[in-house]
Amino acid sequence: MTEKDNEKIIEKRKELIFLYSVKDANPNGDPDDENRPRTDLNGYNIVSDVRLKRTIRDYLIDNGESVIIRRKYTNENKVKNIEGLITDFLQKEITREKILDKIPKEFIDVRLFGLMAAVENASCAITGPVQFAIGKSLNIPDISTHSITSVMAAGTGKGGGAMGSFHVVDYSLIAFEGVVCPNLAKISKLTHSDVCKLFKAIWMGTKTINTRSKFNHIPQLLISVNSNNSEFLIGDLAYRLKIDGEKPNFRIKLDDFISRISKFAEDGKSQIESISYCQDPDLILSFDGKEDTFENIIAKIKIPVEKMTFNCGAK
Repeated sequence: MTEKDNEKIIEKRKELIFLYSVKDANPNGDPDDENRPRTDLNGYNIVSDVRLKRTIRDYLIDNGESVIIRRKYTNENKVKNIEGLITDFLQKEITREKILDKIPKEFIDVRLFGLMAAVENASCAITGPVQFAIGKSLNIPDISTHSITSVMAAGTGKGGGAMGSFHVVDYSLIAFEGVVCPNLAKISKLTHSDVCKLFKAIWMGTKTINTRSKFNHIPQLLISVNSNNSEFLIGDLAYRLKIDGEKPNFRIKLDDFISRISKFAEDGKSQIESISYCQDPDLILSFDGKEDTFENIIAKIKIPVEKMTFNCGAK
C-alpha cells in the first residue's frame, strides 16, 4: 500500500479479534467491589471496552499522536472536562460546525472512537467507527487478595505507614471483539494509516503497560477479518476461539472460528478479502486436532492471509 493509499478513508468493514493473557495482575478493577477484577455471574473475567481504549490512547500519546481524551488540569488543579479540552484547542468562537470539522482532523482518538462534546451552545456527537464489545476471558480464573503496606503515613497526624490490599487473577485469557465501520469512517475521516496505528497500539500498548496492576499483560493473537465491501459482517467470532489444556499452557482451537468464516468464503462468493494477523510466537494453535500455523489453517479455506508488521501495511 502506497503512502497516498494510507491516507485514504476506510471503505471496507473490518472485524477484529484480540486475545491477550494476564498473569498475577488485575486486568480491570471494579470500583464498586474494592477494585477486585471484574467477573460475570459465572466467574469469567470481564474487561470494559473503556479499559482497552485507554490502553490504546496511552500508547498513542506516548508515541506522539494527538489525543483529546487525556488527563489535563485547570489552574485550580481540577481535572478538565471535555468542554475545557475542546476550548484548549479551539480557543474561541466555539461552534458545533467547528467541533465537527476541526476536532477529528487533529485528534486520532476522535477519528477512531468518536466524541461526545458537551459544550455550551455547541453540543454534538461523533459516533466512532471503531467499537469493541466487552472483553471476556475464555477461562474462569482464580482471584486472590494480598495485603500491602507503605512506609508513608496514612494521613495527616498518622504515625505509621498505610496498609491495604490488592486483588489479582492467577491467569486469565481475555478475548475482545471489535469492528471498524467504513460508513462512520466517512464522518470521522478515519484513514488506513489510523487503523494501522490502532493495530499497533492494541498490541504494543497492551504489552508495554507499566503499572503494578497491569503488569504481565501479554498480547497473544490479533486478527483482522477484512471484507470486500462496507456492509458485510460475519459477527460472533471472538468466542469461536476455544481453549484446550491447562492454564497457563492453553492451546487455542480454531475449529469453530474456521467453521464460522468458511461459510462466507465459498469459492466465487467470498465476501472476505483477506485476513491479517499478529501472534505471540509461543501461542499454540490447532485445527482438526492438529497443531498448525495460522497461515496454514487459513489457507485451508483459501482466504489470502498476511502477517501484521505494524508498518502501515494493513489493507
